[in-house]
Amino acid sequence: MLGVGLIEGRFGVNILGRQHEPFAKRATRAGADRFAGLNWEVGRGGVPLLTDALASFECEIVAEHATGDHWIVVGQVDNLHISPDNDPLVFFAGAFGALQ
Repeated sequence: MLGVGLIEGRFGVNILGRQHEPFAKRATRAGADRFAGLNWEVGRGGVPLLTDALASFECEIVAEHATGDHWIVVGQVDNLHISPDNDPLVFFAGAFGALQ
């Protein structure tokens, strides 16, 4: 699962672990305070990064493409954080699960 934080011209991607399942369920609602109750820090580029994410990418936006009622945002990764933990949060076929 991914958690994304945006700052003008930049965004961060947080790769979530299984411990983030309650957050993932809560954060999907419109208007949710996505970082409430989580430990996070401001990354080098100003984007929010979870301190216990499995990995975090800090990116600069290099292109944006309108696609109907959504946007495709292309970013160049300029900073990467990797955790030694390896228990990712997986969402497949409508349910959370684990890798076997």
